[in-house]
Amino acid sequence: MQRKPWPILFLALFQFLSPLADIGIGAYSQGVSPFYYLSTLLRTNAWYDLVQFFCVAPLGGLAIFKVKRWSYPVFMGCIAWVALSNYDAWQHNSQAMSLTSLLAGYGFNLALVTYFLLKQVRITYYDARVRWWESKPRYTLNAPAKLKVMDQLLTCHLINLSEGGAFIQTSTELKPGTSILLNYNCLGMDFGFSGEVLYQVQRQKNCYGIQFIIPLKKRPIIKKLTQAFELIGIERRPERTPWTISLKTWLKELFIEGKGLVPDFPMVVPPASQTINSPVSYSETQLDEQSTDAPPSVTPHKRRTSSNRTKTPPRKPRTPKVA
Repeated sequence: MQRKPWPILFLALFQFLSPLADIGIGAYSQGVSPFYYLSTLLRTNAWYDLVQFFCVAPLGGLAIFKVKRWSYPVFMGCIAWVALSNYDAWQHNSQAMSLTSLLAGYGFNLALVTYFLLKQVRITYYDARVRWWESKPRYTLNAPAKLKVMDQLLTCHLINLSEGGAFIQTSTELKPGTSILLNYNCLGMDFGFSGEVLYQVQRQKNCYGIQFIIPLKKRPIIKKLTQAFELIGIERRPERTPWTISLKTWLKELFIEGKGLVPDFPMVVPPASQTINSPVSYSETQLDEQSTDAPPSVTPHKRRTSSNRTKTPPRKPRTPKVA
């Protein structure tokens, strides 16, 4: 799946269309046409009021849609701004905005804020590893390749490749964090990509996930290579799904199965220096599909065990003083 969660897309669209909805509701409540209401609004309000009316909600929609770390505070700030401006408008002109409309707006904003405070929604904005739609597609190659480790030249089996990394199998054991150079011949042209071993799969003999470390100047090369894979029809994962089918699937899950209201993100990419050997947590399909596009700034969480805890020496018993 390479599309953002549908609830986030719909909420962003609602924020974009919020000024038009406000015009329609205002026109209906005053018994005038929307065009007359809009012309009166443009004629009688100052420029900063118009900017607030037409720009704040779409800015919140843009923040929702981008799903970045900065999106969260920007969206919350827009909600607070709208709430304060509505209260100010109600205080100065209670005839144009009834108390019922004010409370209804507050109720909707409260429900919206509550939704974005949910852990599964909040984590998509603060943890890039769970944004599966940002991962690049992986093209199944199953082709021979060469691997250079230190001064040693090895042969390997290139299972799949993406813009961010590759999944290979080799007869030589590699440790996570090892720097490598992967050489691959495609259509008579040799390509070389530097990277490091991100994780190891023990259930599949000597299979490794490679994360590419590509300079900015050479990134167009790997991008053009994957575009060529797309043009000649090489199998890719995940497969392209038309948005209509994706929407129907989501609606079915929402109304029939009761799922899909919050992002149901898949397994997080294992961090560097991690060996995968659990048959329960990772299936073969997931191992083949997972992306090695994890940001290099992500550091693995170190669990505290009995071996790395700092042991505090026992205190000496106090000797009671004799008067």
